[in-house]
Amino acid sequence: MKTLSLTTLLVLLAGANSARADHSYYRRIDRLTADAISDARDLRWTVRDTLSQSRNMRDLLNDADDVLRSLRTVEDLILDEARMSRIHESVDDAIDALRDFDRKLSRSDFATLRPAGFSPRPGGGYAYSPATRHPGYVHVESLRRMAARLETKLDALHDSVEPGYRRPIGRPRGPHLGHAPHPGHVPQNVIQVPVGKGASVVFKLDP
Repeated sequence: MKTLSLTTLLVLLAGANSARADHSYYRRIDRLTADAISDARDLRWTVRDTLSQSRNMRDLLNDADDVLRSLRTVEDLILDEARMSRIHESVDDAIDALRDFDRKLSRSDFATLRPAGFSPRPGGGYAYSPATRHPGYVHVESLRRMAARLETKLDALHDSVEPGYRRPIGRPRGPHLGHAPHPGHVPQNVIQVPVGKGASVVFKLDP
């Protein structure tokens, strides 16, 4: 049986650790994406159900579909284990589409406010009319609450997919997260290879 060299063993251990770390990371952001997709789907169908009498329904439905399509693209990229920069761009697309949706919803016919005013009475004088909302405004408020909840989830996903999150597996870290300690902290004849969950395999080389 061939004996593996120390260098080969180190490469294999580091590679296995990297694969586990990447897989775990993609799986975590996949769960966040699936949750956001569920909310986006609910938003889309609520638009279809409650704004059917609105002249802006079709435009708002298209925006809701854009949000859903962007998130499905995110999901596909995650399952392909694509570069984080590509996933990040698609999350940004979903956030932009959702903000377009909210902006148009707030200006839709169902969100119309008729200002207060006075109108002349047939017998003389004026009648005061208070400000009134369109009867469909209750649906606008409900949809905006749904959109706000979805945006919170998209922001969390966005933060989880920030570019440059990766660091080389096995890079030593000092007391401050992400900073390597001074080389003198580890003897030159000692090699540490992390294997997950804070554990490491330590190799001491003969001088």
